[in-house]
Amino acid sequence: MFRQLVLSLLSVMLLPVHRWIEARTEHADLAAIISVVVTAIAVLVPALYMAQKLVAEAVKRAVYCKRQLRGAEWLDAVAAHSRLAISQNGSLSRVLPCCEVRSTSGSICC
Repeated sequence: MFRQLVLSLLSVMLLPVHRWIEARTEHADLAAIISVVVTAIAVLVPALYMAQKLVAEAVKRAVYCKRQLRGAEWLDAVAAHSRLAISQNGSLSRVLPCCEVRSTSGSICC
């Protein structure tokens, strides 16, 4: 469905360009080839540019996260937060407030 919508929009938007090219060339086949090339350039160049920017931003964020994790500031922030604790192996674990439930076998902390 999405593919059909995109193709329909492209055909409606690029039909005037094709008609303009067709009016200036003598062959309909040549006009079709030129229209396909123009369409490919009009779609691919911005898509490739955006993909390159997206990858560059992802790499930049990954490097930032790696640098932050190597520092000790995040450990201090976690230690200051009352609901998180660092286990002995260095991983984070969520600490739930103890809710004592009285039963016949004693108190249970959940």
